[in-house]
Amino acid sequence: MGIGLAKVQTLFEKHTGPGQMEIIDEMQNLLKVNQEFQERVARVRMFPLEGTFRRFQRMARDLAFKQNKQIKVILTGLDTELDKEVIEHVTDPLKHLVRNCIDHGLETREERLTKGKPPAGIIEFKAYQRAGRIFVEIRDDGRGIDPAAIRRKAIEKGWVERDQVLSEDDVLEFLFKPGFSTTSEVTELSGRGVGMDVVKTQLDQLGGTVETHTKKDKGTTFSLCLPLTSALMEVLHVTVQGISCLVPLQCIAATEKLDNDLVKSFGAEEKVYPFRGDYLPLVDIAKILNIAMVSENGERTALVFVNTERKAFGIPVDEVLDPQQIIVKTLETNYRSVKGIAGATILGDGSVSLVLDLLGLEEIFFKDSIRGDPTYEAEGKTE
Repeated sequence: MGIGLAKVQTLFEKHTGPGQMEIIDEMQNLLKVNQEFQERVARVRMFPLEGTFRRFQRMARDLAFKQNKQIKVILTGLDTELDKEVIEHVTDPLKHLVRNCIDHGLETREERLTKGKPPAGIIEFKAYQRAGRIFVEIRDDGRGIDPAAIRRKAIEKGWVERDQVLSEDDVLEFLFKPGFSTTSEVTELSGRGVGMDVVKTQLDQLGGTVETHTKKDKGTTFSLCLPLTSALMEVLHVTVQGISCLVPLQCIAATEKLDNDLVKSFGAEEKVYPFRGDYLPLVDIAKILNIAMVSENGERTALVFVNTERKAFGIPVDEVLDPQQIIVKTLETNYRSVKGIAGATILGDGSVSLVLDLLGLEEIFFKDSIRGDPTYEAEGKTE
């Protein structure tokens, strides 16, 4: 609707005289009303995760009681909001992860005391927004996952060759294959070969991901990364190669005028720029996203420095405009896998702007070995 009105407005400005300016003003007002309506609809669809976390808190306690295990449940980020539809789709994955933590992760009271741990195990539900994505994590302080046991099971099932070299992350991915289980005994919670693959399947359908972080006798964390759908977000409006882009305000460290004399070459194609006593890489998002120049005036005049908490880098832009609150709309299903773009939105003037996915840009840019150099850590240290 907003885009259509913008086109009509442009035609009016081109083909009408001063006498019709009142009509243009009315159309501008209609655009604003349309934007406000979309924001209200988005707010109605958003729900805090507190209700969902409370339900899983009760579920975790009930399952632990049945297994004669003591637990302490910690809830963090209860006010983090998600689209109602997304909440419905992640309910089953969260259910399976809770079962896994209680059954496989946490030890019995006697086991924990033998290891010098408190008798009650910890299950933590945590939610937060970062770099244009929503993260939901489930953590336990139990046994941890044994990658060697997973690898043996994968070899047994013929999923991997005995002499094949795999990273720990690659091995942990087998947890989410259909039919995987290291438990031979069938219980109410496990051993049926059904469960963890549901997590992966549901998240794939949402355009999300799941990561596993584990350490022996310290516990395991399952981290679900979810796209923002119909969500409100504070962003900074910029242009790159004449294309309108939006940068999540939460991750912006600073903006400043670009001084080309300060740009230094690093390696074959990499460029770095001084920032607060350190040098940060410059990420050319036009090149990464294959954005063709749509404006003759597309010239990099400013830098936006961002920090995703994992990496920090600078983004050269043509122009820095105003910060604003927008509604993030996910891309159509065929384009959800496009790394570097979290979604799009319709601005107040009816134009479409891309919402940058900073974590996606980070993953693309830092995937090469030279870019994975420790000098590019989140704090931007060069020592």
